[in-house]
Amino acid sequence: MPLFNRFISLPLFIRIEENLRYSLKTVIRESNFYFENPLFITGGENTRIVAREVAEGFQAPKFQFYYIADNSLGEINNLKEKINGVNPDLLVAVGGGRVIDVAKVVATEKLLPLITFPTTLANDGVVSPVAVIRDGDKLRSIGVNMPIGVLVDLAVVKNSPERLIKAGIGDLISNITALADWEIACRRGRDRMDGFAYMLSEKAVYSVLNYTGKSIWELDFLRLLAEGLVLSGIAMAITGTSRPASGAEHLISHALDKLYERPALHGEQVGVAALFTAKLQRQNLEGLLNFFKKFGLKASPESLGLTREQFLEAVNLAPGMRPERYTILNEDILKTAGEVYDAVYGNLP
Repeated sequence: MPLFNRFISLPLFIRIEENLRYSLKTVIRESNFYFENPLFITGGENTRIVAREVAEGFQAPKFQFYYIADNSLGEINNLKEKINGVNPDLLVAVGGGRVIDVAKVVATEKLLPLITFPTTLANDGVVSPVAVIRDGDKLRSIGVNMPIGVLVDLAVVKNSPERLIKAGIGDLISNITALADWEIACRRGRDRMDGFAYMLSEKAVYSVLNYTGKSIWELDFLRLLAEGLVLSGIAMAITGTSRPASGAEHLISHALDKLYERPALHGEQVGVAALFTAKLQRQNLEGLLNFFKKFGLKASPESLGLTREQFLEAVNLAPGMRPERYTILNEDILKTAGEVYDAVYGNLP
């Protein structure tokens, strides 16, 4: 009898708790790993404070820090030179999306194990097999290895800027339209469905969408958001593409980045575009709009500083951002984009 297996690179440990920043050494030992020369990669002053606490918790005889300025190719090269000089056996990325993305690229190229320690929950890049890197004036998505471990300290996340948390919510909520686009592409014979990845992505988003609490700062909500973003990243790793978490709403966001040099945070853009995309897909918007209102998420292009004309220009450009990715935007609906815009955003602040 033949055996059928699927081999997937996934993190070997994931911990989402309070006060984990002091427990890195303990978590590593519990997972049967041993490292003695870590390099801690971090960013601005606020994340540097957390990185020092994480390093102290590692209790290494020596450790080094590297502070990145941005997520550019130049910074990647600088970090590789640093690694050549200190020869670490482990990379620990403590910070936001840019810090983690640079660390993922370098860890992949240098074949080094990586542990991510996000200081906020602004997007699903914490554990995804993709890194977004700036190449001149362009943003590139690069395939990378998964980290061996992920630690989310809810006490640290609770002190992160509100705007970043809301961006993370927007990024996760956009899974709803991404999954619907995936179904559309499969019906048209333009893609193949992976039921396991679909299930994880769906569970990730609805655990947050169905939350009955009243505040995004409740620890139960932050835990669900962290779990949802992690599950979303794992879903992408399972299927080998970003399909479980990226559809027309992400293409619109990419077009906005190209046209207007990223007018807002990624999660804000895809959250707003998800409302437009859901209307194109003929989904019921009532539940989504109620959720956006309840938690004070940006819900209209105007809230991002965009005009109606600017947003619709991005919608028209969006299908060309990834021509191989079939979405609702390929369904000959762009001629009604103006009407859909007015129906979705006409009465929103």
